[in-house]
Amino acid sequence: MISPHHKNEGNARLSHVKRVERSVSFLSPTLGLKLEQHNTRYAPIAAIPHQNPTQYIRQWSSAQVHVELRNILAIREAGNRAFRSGDYALSTEKYSEANYDILWVKGLRYSKTIPTDDWSIVEAITEMQYTTQSNGAASFLKHATFSEVDSDGNEISRFRRALNCTLVAEKGLRDHPTQWKPSENAKRKLLYRRAQAYEGLEDYDEAWKAIQGAHKLVAEKEEAICGLAMKIWKVRQ
Repeated sequence: MISPHHKNEGNARLSHVKRVERSVSFLSPTLGLKLEQHNTRYAPIAAIPHQNPTQYIRQWSSAQVHVELRNILAIREAGNRAFRSGDYALSTEKYSEANYDILWVKGLRYSKTIPTDDWSIVEAITEMQYTTQSNGAASFLKHATFSEVDSDGNEISRFRRALNCTLVAEKGLRDHPTQWKPSENAKRKLLYRRAQAYEGLEDYDEAWKAIQGAHKLVAEKEEAICGLAMKIWKVRQ
């Protein structure tokens, strides 16, 4: 039986392969031949010399990049629908896939394969990463049956994954400083989810810092924030 971890990772990696295969029209004839000669699941990545596919992909136009970003947005929306319906396993899978693909597009920008002077692309990447990572954090927190292990066989909890999502979201803002900034409500949600993650990890000092940060922001769910703050405060006494 395939574990949820390997299933989710496989879906994300397969999505990456599809992104490479979708780019075949921009590839050199030599690489195109290599792709045809390899038919295993992850062959397109392995078939590319030096494991660096971006150097063989011709320059993408801004329009082509925005099409790709819309495809990623559709995956995120599928995650939103699954989350609203209470299917947290599926929402976690979709958010993880979308986040993986966003990182893939960021990699293309770093390699200058896509336009680096089109700030609409940079802002779109920044917004999508922040929102999708925040959504992913909420989904991991709800996904009570989530199970994952690292390469050494150590279990990675849903709280650890949720925490990582919140940290990556903020790192994206630092990596790509643009005019786009998350709303106060969006920042409040991220900090609230971070506090929940730290609470789950029993790191109550960090949980207290996060919930205090959320408490300072205008929030729709003030009762939830105050309730978590009181709970963490009592544990710390």
